[in-house]
Amino acid sequence: SLSGTGSLRVGAAFIAKFLPGKAVYLPSPTWGNHKNILADSGVEWREYAYYDASTVGLDLAGFLKSIDDAQEGSIFMLHGCAHNPTGVDPTLAEWRQIADAMQKKNHVAFFDVAYQGFASGSLVEDAAAPRLFAEMGMEFFCAQSYSKNLGLYAERIGALNAVLNDATAATNTLSQMNRIARAMYSNPPVHGARIAATVINDPELFQARSVVHWFPYDRVGVVNAVP
Repeated sequence: SLSGTGSLRVGAAFIAKFLPGKAVYLPSPTWGNHKNILADSGVEWREYAYYDASTVGLDLAGFLKSIDDAQEGSIFMLHGCAHNPTGVDPTLAEWRQIADAMQKKNHVAFFDVAYQGFASGSLVEDAAAPRLFAEMGMEFFCAQSYSKNLGLYAERIGALNAVLNDATAATNTLSQMNRIARAMYSNPPVHGARIAATVINDPELFQARSVVHWFPYDRVGVVNAVP
């Protein structure tokens, strides 16, 4: 797909077409373009409690209450890591509470993973939230961007994933997503996709990519530690 934004836009169009009337809940605050993408797709958006300014941290109690208050089967946009704009992420233990609460209400997660590798310095640790949902057997969407972690801003390369428990549903969903993308932009540029595939599938290059993520993460940590 066309990077993270294109992934989100195709996902929003899918929701509008196949989940009509479903509201998408966005964290307060969130990346400004989330609202534009949903509104232009004809999808209603609402907000859920996320950031606690008094503690400069996560409002977990408010978050869980928002999940419980939302109509059953709603969609929640979740920042997989490095929440934009606050930088505040749930711990793994908090993610478990969030996942449990969403599972009880049959809510659907829509992960936006734009900064994988830059929150903790580890690609694996930064994928913990969506992997947890998958381990719990929960179905969800996940939009990914390779603009930052592969330095491919100008190439517009990303991915939209639908994690489903039924093979037939997965095949049908992929077919409909391809149909939506075909009408929007036909096909994404192949150059960026080939670069991403080469790096991801070559163990040596992949390891080098993982090491590169540590440097900006470590630099941020040092700056934050300066009194």
